[in-house]
Amino acid sequence: MDCYKTAIQVDPLIEESYRKLMTFYSGKGMYNDALRIYEDCKKALKKELKTEPDSTTTASTKDQRKDQKPDRGVNFSNKR
Repeated sequence: MDCYKTAIQVDPLIEESYRKLMTFYSGKGMYNDALRIYEDCKKALKKELKTEPDSTTTASTKDQRKDQKPDRGVNFSNKR
């Protein structure tokens, strides 16, 4: 994890580093952290290159959201 953070600090325009860190966080169930990394990537690319993350990075975020499980303590149905 630290190596990806360092890579992002050294060159914040390499999307693969963001994707790897997002995957790490998702694998640990840290979906909010993964989403925060995606947003950091978007900001860096927009600021420096006036562009958006590529489709691979965006798809990675969508896959992570799909894998996110709702909190087990919340009952979304009327059944008990």
